[in-house]
Amino acid sequence: MAFTIGLIITLTAVFVLWYTGQLIVDKFYEKDNNPKELIWDFSDTYENTGLPIVALNIDGKYQYFLADSGASINMLKQSFYDELENKPILIENTEEIFTGSGAIKSEYCNVTVSHDNLVFKDEQFNIAQLNVFDANKDSYGIDIVGIVGSSMMEKYKWSIDYDKMQIIIRDGFIQNIQKESK
Repeated sequence: MAFTIGLIITLTAVFVLWYTGQLIVDKFYEKDNNPKELIWDFSDTYENTGLPIVALNIDGKYQYFLADSGASINMLKQSFYDELENKPILIENTEEIFTGSGAIKSEYCNVTVSHDNLVFKDEQFNIAQLNVFDANKDSYGIDIVGIVGSSMMEKYKWSIDYDKMQIIIRDGFIQNIQKESK
């Protein structure tokens, strides 16, 4: 009798542990085995430039952005901002921004950017000259209009896999992203 009760308790505990683990696994995978993660492949631009470049839709057109975890903030090229049809309102920045060229003061704006069905709403982008990217346009034909910095990467928990040349956003952090309805 004691053996039977012990066996039932053990089997119940094993089932509960298995079921709990199954719930955790199900959180990351749909029933149809579709992973709940988003993957951006940047291999085509990386092979040409040696840079992790992603395409984001801004103002109705896809544009190239450098994914730079070493940059603490997001940036837009002044010349690109000047060409936007629907210019976001510029806000004066009271703090200096430190770049490779030294400290600068710049204005910033809140911009909504997207990629496929993902919308990154009201992300802060500082406006600066960023002339360094003009060489990429001349050499590789890729016009980089801005930088996605670590502030946005941390907010959405991006993982950059340089071996696979991918940026991965996992399910647990997709809740921070507003999905567009199709």
